[in-house]
Amino acid sequence: MRKITKTLFVSAFIGCSNIAIADLSKQPTVYKSGQWEVRKSVDAMTDKVTCTGIYGKGYRYQLNGDSLFIGVKGGPRSVTLRYGTNAAEKLRLASDMETKINYIILKGGEFRKLSTVNRLRLESLTYVRGIVSADIDLKGMNEALAFIKAGCKASPNVSPPQNKPPQVGSHSHGGRSHTHPLPAQGVAHQHGGGAIGK
Repeated sequence: MRKITKTLFVSAFIGCSNIAIADLSKQPTVYKSGQWEVRKSVDAMTDKVTCTGIYGKGYRYQLNGDSLFIGVKGGPRSVTLRYGTNAAEKLRLASDMETKINYIILKGGEFRKLSTVNRLRLESLTYVRGIVSADIDLKGMNEALAFIKAGCKASPNVSPPQNKPPQVGSHSHGGRSHTHPLPAQGVAHQHGGGAIGK
């Protein structure tokens, strides 16, 4: 069986035999979130940007805008998935394409469920290597996916900086002590033109 390599089945045409591949080892990392990172490539002929998510070290787990590819050496025959702490899904047979390329492909409903949990466990019965398992930390995947869908142009879902609540401090003005949230200048402020706080 072929080894899992540094290539991505980018923009996979599920159910078709023609799948574009890109050498991920040569693409720059443009975004990171948790254990996920995004690599960016630009087609030399069309300038089309392709963004690919990678989980952990190596290239076993590859993410695009609507699919997650999970490398399974030995030719997968079937797969069982468990999302988070939910009960395991029913075993399903691997497709001919999954067996051929040595990747389990999560798409459609299987893919959408990933966004609702922080962990995915997988067991696949293979033709050559018996049962192959995977345990994936999904924290950071949703952010990486949003970045991919945005075309690698801007950080996704970045909330504006939140104003911190004002610091509360005990201080005195002209010998009168009190405590209240401090303004921007801190203790050294005045009330109605009175003494500066100390």
